[in-house]
Amino acid sequence: MNGFAGDPISDGMSFVFNSIYDKDPDVISRFDPMFADSIFQYLSGPKVGGLRVETVDYRVVYLAFSFEQIPTEEERDTLMNRTMNWLLDGTTSVGNNDLIVRSFNLEQNYPNPFNPSTTISYSLAADENVSLKVYDIMGREIAELVNEDQVAGTYSIDFDASLLASGMYFYKISAGNFVSTKKMVLLK
Repeated sequence: MNGFAGDPISDGMSFVFNSIYDKDPDVISRFDPMFADSIFQYLSGPKVGGLRVETVDYRVVYLAFSFEQIPTEEERDTLMNRTMNWLLDGTTSVGNNDLIVRSFNLEQNYPNPFNPSTTISYSLAADENVSLKVYDIMGREIAELVNEDQVAGTYSIDFDASLLASGMYFYKISAGNFVSTKKMVLLK
């Protein structure tokens, strides 16, 4: 099982299951990537083994494998601590800022809901021209936060919405073939 680079829960995690099963225990085959982020992928291929979901009202983490299958107590403790940190307040320290980014990822902004500013984080697995824009509920472009070539790595940008009205907004990143959109809520 591999975690996804930049993910607040699974970043840098990798483990092989104890021999309870002859094959992967379970696979999450149907989910909407607009509303859920993959947090684990099986070593045997691009099969999703864990998700996290964040809405205005709640956060959920779902694992397709049983917790006791994680081989070491240290790995179980790490996963549990990161999961609880993310569920309770959204802050997680990965501890090693020198990790190699292996995938493109757009994180949920934090805090969300927010007033008047929030932070948007994303990861680039390769050097790309990056566009990060904010749109209102009608699809009108509100702000262009990034429009430049960037090297592979993890980035965070603050978005100040002090001049905007309360409501739902969307932010969209385009970097090469990677495109992802997330929603955020401004409450004044």
